Amino acid sequence: MKIKLLIVLNFFILNTYAQIPGFMGKRFSVGYSNYIMLAGLGPTANAGDKNEVFTGLNTTHCLNLEYTIRNRTNFCFSFQTLKTGVSYQYSNYAPKPYTPMQLRTFNLGLGLKFFRKGTLAPIGKYNKLELLLLLTKLTYGDNSFISTEYNYGTTTRISKGTGNYNFTTFGVVYTTGRSRVLFNKLVLDYGLRLGVVPPGILAFFLGDIGDGGQGQFESTLNRQVNFRLFREQLVNFHIGLGFLAF
Repeated sequence: MKIKLLIVLNFFILNTYAQIPGFMGKRFSVGYSNYIMLAGLGPTANAGDKNEVFTGLNTTHCLNLEYTIRNRTNFCFSFQTLKTGVSYQYSNYAPKPYTPMQLRTFNLGLGLKFFRKGTLAPIGKYNKLELLLLLTKLTYGDNSFISTEYNYGTTTRISKGTGNYNFTTFGVVYTTGRSRVLFNKLVLDYGLRLGVVPPGILAFFLGDIGDGGQGQFESTLNRQVNFRLFREQLVNFHIGLGFLAF
């Protein structure tokens, strides 16, 4: 009887974790982070003249929710918003004063954060894989296009499109970073973020189909939005601060 009892006790001891998932038993965290990208890869929302070299930063604001599902794994949900600019490829877009077409995105992200061996979530180095749904809204001055009569050297303003378009696309993101817990409550998170928007790659290789008719014009805008998002998501530095809720 004693031998059987010892066998049962040893079985439970060997198959029981001394450390429950999370930090001091807290598994759910809420935080804010910012993704930062140099504007050299594309304009900001107020880039100035379209022939200038772009300066400044594009920033993405993020609300992050994370839940520790295993000792070294967090399930992640994020809501992101970004406002930036799109430089229309064709020279006949000329609002006064010049500002790029305005692009605002609302992104939903689902991901898994894998912490390195020898660490316990949410402390230490990690790798994160994430899928993004990007809901975009493009606005511009629909009466800000010009038509030039080269024989007479005159220009006239014309209207194109509706001035307001909504597009949807998706992205795949990889992040490598490190997080620390401060004062047993706050979570500091920072690292490098690399993203790919597959429709943006297609837009780069296929090019635009022109802006002659309404359908062609809208398709061209869609491709330029995808290519702009591809450049925006490509390389970002991220830093965030959260707190352990429960």
